[in-house]
Amino acid sequence: MEPIGFIGLGVMGQPMALNLVRAGVPLAVWNRTPGRCAPVVAAGAQPAADCASLFEQCPTVLMMVSDEAATDAVLARGTDDFARRVRHHKIVSLGTMSPAILRATR
Repeated sequence: MEPIGFIGLGVMGQPMALNLVRAGVPLAVWNRTPGRCAPVVAAGAQPAADCASLFEQCPTVLMMVSDEAATDAVLARGTDDFARRVRHHKIVSLGTMSPAILRATR
C-alpha cells in the first residue's frame, strides 16, 4: 500500500492523523510548524522533509489546514510547483473551504 500524505497537524488534524496511523494506514506527515509532527511520527508515521517531498511520495494527500491562504501555500498555487503538486494526485481537503478555492487551477 502506498503511503497517504497528511498535511496540517493542528488541533483537528493531529487526532485524525493519529487515528489513521493507529489503524495501520501508512502515513507520511508534514506541517508548517514541524513540532506538530512529533506525536504522529512517534505513533508510526513517516515525516516528510518538506511539503514538496510529501507530494512526491504520496499519490493521495489529506489536508487539514486552517484557511484558503494555507491551502494556497501548501499547494504552491501561483508558482511553477503547483502543477507538480496537484497533477495525478487525489487531494482531500478536510477543512472548511469555499468550492471556488478548491476548483481553482492556478
